[in-house]
Amino acid sequence: MTKIDMWFLITEGFTMPTEDGKVLESSKWAVEQKMKAQANAKAIMALQCGLSSKQLNKVRPFKSAQDLWDKLIELNEGTKDSRIAKRDLLINQLQNFTMKEGETVSSLHGRFKELLNGLHSVGESVEN
Repeated sequence: MTKIDMWFLITEGFTMPTEDGKVLESSKWAVEQKMKAQANAKAIMALQCGLSSKQLNKVRPFKSAQDLWDKLIELNEGTKDSRIAKRDLLINQLQNFTMKEGETVSSLHGRFKELLNGLHSVGESVEN
């Protein structure tokens, strides 16, 4: 399996081979199924190695590399509802954006860029 195959397992998922609704014993798996299971285990290990124990505790338990990946996305980006709420808050802040008394242009620019970056992080683009 190539690294891109491992990425596909992370994004598309891995399911254990079954027969009549029951998971097959590993001795009955085809070679390709064993390779996918091994790639899934490697992907899980690679993802886990990039996490602190605190982060890992927040995403446990997980069944597959895809499950772990999905939980990491939710942990870092939030749920759809939380992203919408964040977007609405940032848009409101942008619409009411004004220079504070005694604020420098550099500080104003920094706050403005922070708002734009926040909107970008939730998938919102801002036109001139």
